[in-house]
Amino acid sequence: MFSPVFFIALIAALLLTGIAWYAALVYYPSFTYWQKEAIPLRGPLVHNRGFLLMFPLMSLELLTSFAVVIFSVKVLSADTPGGDSFLMMNGIAFFMLLAIWFISLALMRPARKQFFKQPDSKVHLQLIRIQYVRTGLWTLRAILMVLSVVQKA
Repeated sequence: MFSPVFFIALIAALLLTGIAWYAALVYYPSFTYWQKEAIPLRGPLVHNRGFLLMFPLMSLELLTSFAVVIFSVKVLSADTPGGDSFLMMNGIAFFMLLAIWFISLALMRPARKQFFKQPDSKVHLQLIRIQYVRTGLWTLRAILMVLSVVQKA
């Protein structure tokens, strides 16, 4: 009933939701305890290592989620029980993912770069707030995807 691609997308979404919560509750708030002088040296190193995990996972999530929406449009129809709501939930979840990518590239990346270059408490607070938005979107997205499974099962 569900394609393996959907389950890969779901697993990626759940993993990234967990990582987002960790970043919101532990990683970004911990910058308070870093020595201010060490941030320009330590920050990019930690970020680059995190990038090696996050970029492939986020890319996998994006590609598989796109495939799920395309598959849903082509295969599911109004005649398929629960097909319309499955497509709607996963379509909304896909647009949430696009919003996460936009926020990551347009807001988070420049703020993090600025913070690592010249640590500042205002930019630190901005990083935390941006991460809360991303975490909220990832959480809602994961919930929608799980609900689409429960509703269709």
